[in-house]
Amino acid sequence: MSAMNNDLFDDFSQNPAASPSPPPTASSTAPNSTWLSESITVPLRINSIRVEGVKNTRSGVIQEVIAPALQAKSFDEVTKKLHQACGRLEQLEIMDGFEIAMDMAHGPLVPEHSVDVVIHAREKGRFWARTGTEIGNSEGSAHTSANFRNLFGGGETLSISGSVGTRTRASHQATLAAPVNADPNQRFSLAAYQQNQTFQASSSHEQLFRGISLRYSGAFPGLHTEMGYSAVWRQIRELGFRASPSVRLEAGHSLKSGVYFSMLRDRRDNPTLPTQGYMWKWYSELAGLGGDVRFLKNEAQTQYNLPLGRGFVLSNTIRAGLLQPLQNDTTRICDRFFLGGPNSLRGFRPFGVGPRDQRDALGGDFYWSSGLSLLTPLPNIDSDKLKGHLWANAGGLAQLKANTPLHQSVQESLCRPTSSVGLGLLFQYSMVRLELNFCLPLTMSVWDHAKKGWQFGMGIDFL
Repeated sequence: MSAMNNDLFDDFSQNPAASPSPPPTASSTAPNSTWLSESITVPLRINSIRVEGVKNTRSGVIQEVIAPALQAKSFDEVTKKLHQACGRLEQLEIMDGFEIAMDMAHGPLVPEHSVDVVIHAREKGRFWARTGTEIGNSEGSAHTSANFRNLFGGGETLSISGSVGTRTRASHQATLAAPVNADPNQRFSLAAYQQNQTFQASSSHEQLFRGISLRYSGAFPGLHTEMGYSAVWRQIRELGFRASPSVRLEAGHSLKSGVYFSMLRDRRDNPTLPTQGYMWKWYSELAGLGGDVRFLKNEAQTQYNLPLGRGFVLSNTIRAGLLQPLQNDTTRICDRFFLGGPNSLRGFRPFGVGPRDQRDALGGDFYWSSGLSLLTPLPNIDSDKLKGHLWANAGGLAQLKANTPLHQSVQESLCRPTSSVGLGLLFQYSMVRLELNFCLPLTMSVWDHAKKGWQFGMGIDFL
């Protein structure tokens, strides 16, 4: 820009009084707030935009991001659209450190009330790595990852990660993700992975998965959706010497090929320890597009939190799932639902509810669970992260039989629930919720493994 023309502002959000509208006249007696309100509606258009500091990003991506700002027709619109463009570039993990300068445009063909805009920015580094630990749903893990940012100049990312944990003994994954039309809220990703999980304590075996997946994810106001295709080679292996006949029959290989879809709407004030709002989510999977596994799987969850005042919160969570084999196929242990433990049904051991063969949990084709909780403040402790907890849980898990109608199996499970009550303490640490509860099982079946007394749980998602 010419040295004779001063920048109208370097940060227009911090200096709105430097707008190109004319200053108030000497005879004006309107307060500054009135003049500011009028000035933001002054007609203003962008004649040109130049983005400086671009080295690796494709010009087409920059044009896609800044195009909406060129349609602005007032000072207020211009500032909002420029802020949105900068925010979009930052969400794409391309740039940061934005500084915006404006100058009145000049020239015989330049429209009236037009400005030239220069955006100064800094491209982010193309490589970064991290290590850390994670705690979630009664499992801890240590992980490391290497990430390549803006790989092809369009906001693409390549992530290569590995982790070891208490249940997931080893996991390796490589994921290539790319935004759709330079929109950070919509992405396609392609992943290849291998995962080894141990179920020796509950079902006397390990599961090895090797697969690829193609996924689309989109975040819209109040709603997150995801859909994709996956092909997974699974192996039931490393059977324990006490493995039951049912688990031994499951040993070997299978190939699952199918599509899935999920939706999530979360209006809670805190996903870990909410005090108000609601959440619901839905997951559907159809397997049988090749491979030797054929089923339809649906799972739903809803939660509602009602503030009662004085720090008391009433919370209700309901979950249900149904796994239906197709074409006279049978369900497999690595696809079934499991129930029990501090995250899914308090007062019972992990995978401790439902059908068993000897000591091995076999899982079920249908499950339901419901939890009612009263969160309470603690005497002489003023904290949003530490609460008292009174609760009641109930649920059921069953395998469907070919000669029994579905509604009859569901009705039998609902009429004979496994249930428990208790009290305890909740504590939110970062994004993890910790629970220490005293549990009292009330009703159970002959194969359920109850845990009366103290039970500790950690994770993100609780009943």
